[in-house]
Amino acid sequence: MWTIYGMILLAIFYPGMQSGIGVTVSLLGVTMSVLHIVLTAISAYFYPFSLYWYRESLIGRILNGMWYFGGFWAVIGKIIVTLIGGILIAGLLAPIAGPITLRRCRRKNIIIGDAKDFE
Repeated sequence: MWTIYGMILLAIFYPGMQSGIGVTVSLLGVTMSVLHIVLTAISAYFYPFSLYWYRESLIGRILNGMWYFGGFWAVIGKIIVTLIGGILIAGLLAPIAGPITLRRCRRKNIIIGDAKDFE
């Protein structure tokens, strides 16, 4: 997630850094660094809740319930890409979906973390 958030923040802040003067560039750099650290920390904390949300969501059910056709290595490759895609979706949306899922679990008194929640 560190790398993905770095690429997203660089895409957002880089145009301002090109045309700015020294103070603007340093302020944008500090802002980008702080956001980078905060987003990664929040994502790491809320990742289990976001993964639970992903498994229960429509996109998670579709991606995890797909049937794969083709040669052996093509099927293995598609499964690996689907798993990595699910991890990235859950990781990128962790700062948003994690707190929402945590609040919903607290309200409904749901305890997540069993092995069945993440299969």
